[in-house]
Amino acid sequence: MPSENGDDALDFFNLEIPLPKEGAKIFQSSRDDDWSYGASVHIPGTNRWDAYALGFKQLADSGVEAVGERRNRRVTIYPDAIVFAVMFNYRQYLEVRMKGLILAAEQLLDVGATAPPFGHDLAALWRRLRPLLEKIWPGADYLDTIETQTAEFASVDPGGEAFRYPVDRAGKPNLTGVRGINLMHVKEIIDGIDSILDGSDTGIYEMLQSKYEMQAEWRSEAAAYEEHYDEGDYYNGDDNYHGES
Repeated sequence: MPSENGDDALDFFNLEIPLPKEGAKIFQSSRDDDWSYGASVHIPGTNRWDAYALGFKQLADSGVEAVGERRNRRVTIYPDAIVFAVMFNYRQYLEVRMKGLILAAEQLLDVGATAPPFGHDLAALWRRLRPLLEKIWPGADYLDTIETQTAEFASVDPGGEAFRYPVDRAGKPNLTGVRGINLMHVKEIIDGIDSILDGSDTGIYEMLQSKYEMQAEWRSEAAAYEEHYDEGDYYNGDDNYHGES
């Protein structure tokens, strides 16, 4: 039955069980009394690809760390309960991070991309990203390691659905070749990959900013030249300036 305090909850064995809040909207801004839970989805000047990628990784990291807290008897959470969500978020982090890097690297290198980096195949995304990184940083370290590890992830979950659903689209069980997963080990692997990809993202972002600033300066100088250019002034083939004095 409803609790005596009138909350949308049930008092059952001294536990308050939440109930649906009638008339409440899911998407609303924070109130003054819960501002610390407020989040902005549109922050000017931020790299949104970076924000999306980091969010997936931070949630996965929090899950792994919560398992460690369980060992210290601080929280009640079990690895078997969160393994699918943790692995999905790590995979989604890799996918979004690589897609953002591909777009940024192609802009930096003025590569005329034939198509945006859609799709969920991690191995295919890496095949498109790696040559770009090697062109920006010839001889970059650890790319072979990242390729091997992303290929392993792709072999277990090629379409990004193995950790989302217990069965595939044909109704067959997913993850039949996987017996167990050490979540802390996975976190350490992803942390290592992140060090390279996040560093690459920061470097490319800085180079893009410099590129855009130089282009803006060039456009400003060109506009100033045109503004002061007199239509009566001209150059002829003898490299002598002719114009009104």
